Amino acid sequence: MTEGPVEKDIDLSTGLHMHYFEWQGSGPTLVFLHPSSGYGRMWEFTASHLSPDFHMYALEQRGHGDSSKPDGGYTGEEYAEDLRAFMEAREIGQAILIGHSLGGRVAQIFAATYPRLTQAVVLAAGPHYESFFQVAPIVDSVLQNAERMRSAPREFDTEEEVVRYNQERYPALSGEAISHRVQYNFRRLPDGKYGPKYDPLRVAQGLAHIPDDLTRYARTVTCPVAFVIGNRSTQITRPEAEKVAVCYQETKVNIYEVEAGNVLQVENPGALAQSIREFVDLHSLN
Repeated sequence: MTEGPVEKDIDLSTGLHMHYFEWQGSGPTLVFLHPSSGYGRMWEFTASHLSPDFHMYALEQRGHGDSSKPDGGYTGEEYAEDLRAFMEAREIGQAILIGHSLGGRVAQIFAATYPRLTQAVVLAAGPHYESFFQVAPIVDSVLQNAERMRSAPREFDTEEEVVRYNQERYPALSGEAISHRVQYNFRRLPDGKYGPKYDPLRVAQGLAHIPDDLTRYARTVTCPVAFVIGNRSTQITRPEAEKVAVCYQETKVNIYEVEAGNVLQVENPGALAQSIREFVDLHSLN
């Protein structure tokens, strides 16, 4: 792995105190947007395959990591406004957005709302099918998942308990990936116990918005869009991804399929990075 990122903090016009990571580079600007209960540094596996050819930022979005957890609705629109404020504060004129799950919803809304700021969008692990087709059983599953997150443990007696909890939640991840998540997405509490850096309640709020219809946003996106999906994904199939791609009426969606499950940026970061490079080259985004 290449040299790690520089950790930084910034206060945004939306009132959010944001923690983020930056990798200096000479090429296009990439902004990485993590999934629900994710963390900024989870992208460093992917960034190591892209450095130094891109200038990269990995944000810790509201309710996550070392960023603030303010009151609010935690809608995709609110997250998109945080992104706009971040780009404004850092004077980023245009960026390629790399979003996973929650981050993907934010990227799609942002691209439709701020087309001049969006050079392209890459949806790691693809889009949420239920954000476009609200099939009752899938929506029910989403809401059950939000409730599980709301009631998830907030304290663990030992680090070993944190490791076991993450192994159970992410059985496909390697030991290295689990250790990384425990190290950077959990913290030691004042009483000696351990807890997540993300706020389960705020994450649950965000998860409940997954079935919000994104079709109206997709219809107006004009920048290049890519779906990078895992061939072992339990969240979206290739046919479902192709069905969602039709919703993008003003641009062509490129679909890449790689060897992975649902968490591409840590399961197969090299393949995700290669897909990003191919997409950038295809559309001459350098």
